[in-house]
Amino acid sequence: MVLRDRARLVVGSLGLGIVLWGLLVFFGQTYRALETGRFEGVPVRTVLDDRHVRDNMPATVVEWSQRITRKLDAHGPVGWFLDEVPLAVLLIVVGGVTAWKSFSGESSASRRH
Repeated sequence: MVLRDRARLVVGSLGLGIVLWGLLVFFGQTYRALETGRFEGVPVRTVLDDRHVRDNMPATVVEWSQRITRKLDAHGPVGWFLDEVPLAVLLIVVGGVTAWKSFSGESSASRRH
């Protein structure tokens, strides 16, 4: 049970780190918007199209995601998602849900008391 609590702590901490990274991206965009006068959101596709990300993405993950997209015939919605959803929003939502699900349950140590 202690191992499960530690795993929840690690996963929850990673979720909080992802939230903080999303907030950092958002505040960086806001700062740039104050300087230039234009707010430029960074879509998710920009990050996925980066050469470093493509070089480090395992081929099996790419094939798996393409197979699922083809099978569900979801090229339109996936393309819209990648082009329209800002990276900061995705990071904040995914990290928040991860941290919330990880930390929301009662730990085994408190159940014993």
